[in-house]
Amino acid sequence: HKPLPFSVPCQINWDGGDPWVRSVYQKVFRESAAIRDELGDYDVFPIWHDKNRSWVGYIMVSKNGTGKKAVFANITWQDTYVNMPQYNASFNLSPGEYRVVKIK
Repeated sequence: HKPLPFSVPCQINWDGGDPWVRSVYQKVFRESAAIRDELGDYDVFPIWHDKNRSWVGYIMVSKNGTGKKAVFANITWQDTYVNMPQYNASFNLSPGEYRVVKIK
């Protein structure tokens, strides 16, 4: 295994490995590309919370002022509840699940 820097183009051989892992990564890459197309160049900020350590989140803010999105991900093996109304987030997440929401 070797970490890949995000700034270095690489090619991935999707023929081997676990099909479920492949489908997860392909979905994430498609969604990431769509977010980049929508927001353009953006800054990323963590969402800090004290009450629940079972999820992580961050905000993507377009540098040209065209939009904001928030990402919430469950980092545990148990269901968790995200309740951050200021970020349009009030939902359950299954283990490993994530959601991208538009912020007003």
